[in-house]
Amino acid sequence: MITNPNAVTASDLYFAADNVGYLEGNLLCRFLLGQLDLGVGGHRRVGLVVEEPVQAAFGRNVLNAVNAMRTVAGIEVDPVVFTGRIRTESRYAEHGHATGAYGDLGALLDALEHVQAAGARSVGLVSSIDVPQPVREAYYRGEPIPNPWGSAEAILTHTATSYFPVTAAHSPLLLEAEHTCFGTLGDPRDGAELISSAFLCSMVRGLSRAPTLLPAAAPHDGGEQRLTAAQVRAVVMPETAVGNIPFFVALDRRIPVILVRGNDTAAGLTPARLGLDADLPGPNRPIYTVASYMEAAGLLLALREGIAPAALVRPIRGVEPVLLKRAEPAAVAA
Repeated sequence: MITNPNAVTASDLYFAADNVGYLEGNLLCRFLLGQLDLGVGGHRRVGLVVEEPVQAAFGRNVLNAVNAMRTVAGIEVDPVVFTGRIRTESRYAEHGHATGAYGDLGALLDALEHVQAAGARSVGLVSSIDVPQPVREAYYRGEPIPNPWGSAEAILTHTATSYFPVTAAHSPLLLEAEHTCFGTLGDPRDGAELISSAFLCSMVRGLSRAPTLLPAAAPHDGGEQRLTAAQVRAVVMPETAVGNIPFFVALDRRIPVILVRGNDTAAGLTPARLGLDADLPGPNRPIYTVASYMEAAGLLLALREGIAPAALVRPIRGVEPVLLKRAEPAAVAA
């Protein structure tokens, strides 16, 4: 299974199985487009790029977390590069989606060049994202607004993977001690964030299991386990977030798409809004809608085992035979 880091990252907690590949959005799209293949299996050395913290104590906090991953999890984290202030600000665009503004992306690129030269091919980015306090409070209250950190983080990782042959993920760096949110009761899905002050341990763990990036045209090494876009058997995503490259590539290649209704998103973009009927899957448009990820797991199992999904639904529809009538031969005059 190949998944976006945000699907399995939970601050300092990481419980994804060993067969889960950790791949940020830009690389996930390039993989599905057939622009690169993935080498899977084994462990990776992880490099870190850390923005110069506002207070030295936050930098020491990062180093404590890194040392914990080295001593407890046994992960090789090297190099750890501290760079200048990137100065990222969370913004909302005119159409309501979250985005980011940046002061100095050059500091990020310089540090990534150093990490690549040191031989690390998985890179964790640790940098501050300035979110206005009213927005922060509204998000923690559970108001239906786009994640104010997510898009700004995605732009940073997309930048890294567009310019360097690395896998990447991002974790936020504290700006103020009050942002630890200790004692704040929030959405259960945010629980790991609310008890942490480092936020990076799960990212390091995920990157240590990230796939290696292989040129799609490169010859295969007989001893490596390699994944290609042609091997993708299904794409799973929220029902309300279908306006993306994986969705359209899957439709174009007739890869089954499993849409989950129970995971609403702020995007609100469904197949119906695109003029697609998701309730009538067929060989030319294999879209299935399920109520939960539990149901999605069952459907994935059925597809893997070659069981027709229609055979698992009750009441089951009977076969409707097609009756062909032979045309009567034309009369021939004697």
